[in-house]
Amino acid sequence: MTLSPWLVYFISRLDSIAYASVFVIIASMIVLTFTGLGVFIIERDIAKKEYDLCLKCFRIFIIPLVCASILRISLPTSKEMCAILILPAIANNENTQEISEELIGLAKEWLKELRPEKVQEQ
Repeated sequence: MTLSPWLVYFISRLDSIAYASVFVIIASMIVLTFTGLGVFIIERDIAKKEYDLCLKCFRIFIIPLVCASILRISLPTSKEMCAILILPAIANNENTQEISEELIGLAKEWLKELRPEKVQEQ
C-alpha cells in the first residue's frame, strides 16, 4: 500500500471532523430541547400554526442530530486511523524489517560497550 500525501492529510483531519460533529450534536440538542418544550407547552387546538412550526423544526433538526451522532460514533480518531493504515504498511515493509534487525544488533553492541565493569575493592 502506498501512502499518498492526501491520505496522510485526510487522516490528520479526522479529529477536526469529529469536533465539528460534536458541535452539530450540541446545537441540534439545544434546538430540539426548545422546540420540544414548545410542542408540549403550546396547545394544539389554540395555536395550530405555532404548533406545526415547532413540529417542523423538531423534524428538521432530528436528522442532523442522528447523522452527526452516527458519524461521531463510527469515525475513528487520527491515532486509530494511523494504527489501521500506516503501522501495518511500515511493519510489513521489507526494508524496515532489515533495518530493525541491524539496529537491534548495533544497540546490543553499544550497550555492551557502555556497561560498567565491576571494580573489585580491596
